Amino acid sequence: MSARQPLALALVAGLIGLLMGFLAAQAFAPSPGSAADAGPVRLSDDAAPTASSTSAPGPATLVADDGSDRRASSSQAKEASFAPSPAAVDRAIAKIESPMIADLAREGTITGTVVDRAGRPLAGAVVVATRARSYNYLVDPTKVGRASEEPDDLETYLRERAEDWAKLRTQTSRTRSLASGGFELEGLDPDSTYRVSASADGHTVFALGDNDQVACGETVSFVAEPVCALTIELRGPDGALLEEGAVQLRRGSNTTNYEWSAAEPTLRIKPGPCQLRGYAEVFESGAQIQNGLDAGLASEEVSTNASADGAADAPIVLTLLPRVGVRGRVVGGGNSRMQNIVRIMPIAAGEEYDEEALGRVETNGWQQNGRFAFYDLAPGRYAVGATTWQGAVLAHEIVDLVAGVIELELTLEDVAPESMIAVRALDPEGLPVFIDSCSMMTKYENGSSTTGLTLMRRERDVSYYMDPNELQRDGKADERVIVSRTLSVADQVFGAATVELGPDQRDVVVQFAVPVSLLVNVARVEESGTLGRLQVSIAKVDEVAQGSNGFYYGYSGMGFGGGGSDRKVPLDGEVRFDSIAPGRYTVSLAIGERWNSRTVDTREVDVLEGEVTVDMVAPVLYDLRVVAPQVAKGTNLFLRERKEGEEERIRRSFRGGMNATVDEQGNAIFEDLVAGDYTLSANGLPGEMNVSVPSTDVLFDARSPDALRVTISDVEGRLYLAGVRSGDIVIAVSGVDAGSADAMRNALYRPEAGVEQTLTVLREGSQMTFTLAAQGTGDSKGPGGSLRPTFSDE
Repeated sequence: MSARQPLALALVAGLIGLLMGFLAAQAFAPSPGSAADAGPVRLSDDAAPTASSTSAPGPATLVADDGSDRRASSSQAKEASFAPSPAAVDRAIAKIESPMIADLAREGTITGTVVDRAGRPLAGAVVVATRARSYNYLVDPTKVGRASEEPDDLETYLRERAEDWAKLRTQTSRTRSLASGGFELEGLDPDSTYRVSASADGHTVFALGDNDQVACGETVSFVAEPVCALTIELRGPDGALLEEGAVQLRRGSNTTNYEWSAAEPTLRIKPGPCQLRGYAEVFESGAQIQNGLDAGLASEEVSTNASADGAADAPIVLTLLPRVGVRGRVVGGGNSRMQNIVRIMPIAAGEEYDEEALGRVETNGWQQNGRFAFYDLAPGRYAVGATTWQGAVLAHEIVDLVAGVIELELTLEDVAPESMIAVRALDPEGLPVFIDSCSMMTKYENGSSTTGLTLMRRERDVSYYMDPNELQRDGKADERVIVSRTLSVADQVFGAATVELGPDQRDVVVQFAVPVSLLVNVARVEESGTLGRLQVSIAKVDEVAQGSNGFYYGYSGMGFGGGGSDRKVPLDGEVRFDSIAPGRYTVSLAIGERWNSRTVDTREVDVLEGEVTVDMVAPVLYDLRVVAPQVAKGTNLFLRERKEGEEERIRRSFRGGMNATVDEQGNAIFEDLVAGDYTLSANGLPGEMNVSVPSTDVLFDARSPDALRVTISDVEGRLYLAGVRSGDIVIAVSGVDAGSADAMRNALYRPEAGVEQTLTVLREGSQMTFTLAAQGTGDSKGPGGSLRPTFSDE
C-alpha cells in the first residue's frame, strides 16, 4: 500500500461523514421564524460573529436501499430516519476523481513565518492557501424567467457535493509551520492568487499585512496570540445549571455573542479585561438589541480579567433572573408599519395617559421590521405606542409590568383610501406597467419642498402610496400652502414620466411615451488630453429652470435604461442615453469628477422620437501661472469665469482647476482651464483682477471693483421700471461714495424707505442717469435684478 492510500481512504471516510452530517442537518433544519433560524456564533474564538441562517427544506427525497426514491413532506422528513444509503454514497464517490493538489505538479509556492507575540517561532501551526475568489456579480441567465427545479435525487446531490469537494482540493494547499516557524505552501498555480490563513491550538493567529490576495513567490507573516479558556456556568433563578443559553462578551463598545451549553461551557477568548453577561430563553434568534440580547432571562454583567497564561482558576457563575420588559410586533396598516417608531413611556401613579407626551418620547429599545423589544424596565405602568416619525400616535396599549416579559401586538388600522395616492402606470399602448420607482415633489408657498413616497401595497395594475401631506397632518400641524405637486415614475424599459397633481388628487394615471435615445459625439478626446476626465450629463430643460435635476439624481427624464445622467466620455467620444422620455434636454460637457466638475460646453436639443445625435468638441485646456510675490505662502487664489448674467462667483476646485495655493516661490498654478476671460482674487485679501486664458505668466495685482454689472430678473422691479437694462454698468448711486462696488450694491438692496435713488450707468460707452422709485416702509423686495461687482473700465 502506498503512503497516499491511507490518506485517501481517510479523506473518503471524512467525506461520507461530512455529507451524512450535512444531509441530516438539512433534514432537521428548522422552519423560518423559529428560534433556531440563526443564532450567535459558537464558543470558538473572540472574532466578530457572522450572520447565518438556515432555509426551510423543500420536499425531501428519501432513497431506499434498492435505489428507488419516494417523496415526503418536510414534516415527514424530520420524523424519518434520514440515513443515506451506503450504496448511493459509494456510487456517488466512485464517479469523482479528486487528485490532491500535490498531484497536479504545479510549481508555485508561498512562504512565510508564524511567530508568537515575543517573536519566538511557533511550530505546528496549520497554514492553508485557498485560491482567492471574488464575488460573482454576473446574473445566471438560466435562473431568469424559469420556475424552480425539482430537488435532485440523493445520489445526484451527493455527486455534486463531492465534485465541489474535489474541486476545492485542487485549489487548496495545506502545511504546518516548522520548528523555525517557517512554512512553505507547494503545488500552487503560479498565475493565481491565494488567500493564506493560519491557525494554532491555544492561539488566535492574524496576518501582518495583506493575506487575501497573495501571489506565488510572495511571503506572508503571521503572529499568534495565546487564548485563555474561561469555563462559564449559566444557572437559572433556582440555582440549577441550565442546559443552553448565550453569553455576551463586551470590551469597551465592542460586543460578541456566543452560544453556550452545559456540554460545551468553555469560552476561548483573548487575554485581558472584559465583561460577561449570560442569557437564556433567547428570542428572535439571538438578535442584538440596545441593552443586550433579545432574551427573557439575563444575568448582571460580571467583570473579569482573562489570564494571559490561558489558565482559568474556577468557573465563572452567571445567575440568570427574569427580565422585566415588553416585546412584540406592529401588525396591520400595510407597509406603513415598517415606517413607524415604537415608543414607551412610564405612567406615574395617579396620572392619566398623555398621548402627546408619548409622541414626544425619544426613541429607545430595539425595533426592526415591525418588531420591537424593551427590556430591563422598572416594574410599573407603561404606555407603548406605534407612532409616525412626526410623533402622531397611531396605536397604543397600556401595560402593567410586574415580572417577566409581556408579549404585545400593536394593531394599526388600514390606511384610509383618502390618505393614499393610487398610481396607475401604462405603457405607450395603454397596458399596465409594474413601475420600478415612484416619487413626488411637493412645493410650498414659502419656498420649501418635500420629496418621497411610501409604498403601502401593490395590486396587478395599481400601486398605492401614502400621501406625504397626510403624514404631516397626522403629526404636527402643517400650515404650509401647497403650490404644486409633481409625480414622477420610472421604468427600466420606458424611462421616466411625470404628471402634475391637483392639491387633493388621489387617482393618478401616468402613461409612458415611446422612449427615445440621445447620442452625444465628443470629438478630439484623445488630441485634447482630456481622456478619462470628461463627462456628459443631460437634464430636461424645464427641470433645469426649476433648479432640479430630477427627484432622485439622474432619474427624472433619464429612466433606469439611461444609466444615470452623468456618463464618462470614452476614447471614441460616443456617449449614449437610451430609454429616456421625449422632451427638450440640456446637454452639458464637463471636466472633473461628478461632484467636483466644471461645465465647459452646453447645448439644448429636442429629443422627440427615435435617436437624436448631438456633436460636441473636447476643449483645449491650458495652465495659468500666477506670480504673487506679495501674497503669503499657503494663501488660496480663486478664478471665476466672467459671463453675462452671472450672479455669484463659481469657486470649485478640480485638479487645481479653479483654485490654487501660493507656494514658497510665490507662484500659484491653475490647471485645465478653457480659453476665456476670468476674474482672479485672493482669499482674505480685498480686490480682484481680470485675466485672459491662454496667457503668459500673470503678476497678481488686485484692485477692488468700482462698478456693478446689471442683469434684470423682474420686469416689474424698480431697476427695469426706471429704465435700467441688462448689461448696464452702474458707476454711481446717490448718497454713496463712488468707486466702491460693495457700498453701491448694499445701497440698492437696502434703500432708505421713502427716498428715491439716482443711478449713473454706462451703456455701450455712453453715460446715462436713471431715477429709482422710493421703496415703502417694510418692503423687503429687491431691486429686481442681480448686481455683480465689476470694473468700470472693462
